[in-house]
Amino acid sequence: MSTGYHAAKTGGVAPGKTVTVIGDGAVGLSAVLSAKILGADRIILMGRHQTRTDLGREFGATDIVPDRGDDGIAKIKELTGGDGTHVVLEAVGLKPALETAFAVVRRSGLHIGRWCSVCPTSCTWVLGRVNVPVLIASRNIWQSPRAS
Repeated sequence: MSTGYHAAKTGGVAPGKTVTVIGDGAVGLSAVLSAKILGADRIILMGRHQTRTDLGREFGATDIVPDRGDDGIAKIKELTGGDGTHVVLEAVGLKPALETAFAVVRRSGLHIGRWCSVCPTSCTWVLGRVNVPVLIASRNIWQSPRAS
């Protein structure tokens, strides 16, 4: 529970926020529960395991997106009116999940993730695609560039 809660708290999850949680394992489900406790208005859970996503819905997920890659990104964009979410809590730690996280966070949003398993080479590749974002606080937090 503490990892999901720490991610949600560090990400500034609060009333009025839309949150995407990537991963329906223990950390992802605890992030869903934590986002609900912290008052997020909308919680989108990306996961493919029916029993886990059902539990995620019970914990407070308002939307379930089973799609991955471009299809999953498109669905998140559709659900958020093209803006993406304020906070992305990435609980998988693999390159495709990290790429999805960067693609669905809105401008000036925040991504909290499990980068340890993919850094430094994968992070460098992904970060290079988003035109040098600002890393803040620790290697696990990424602030999206501000809108122009």
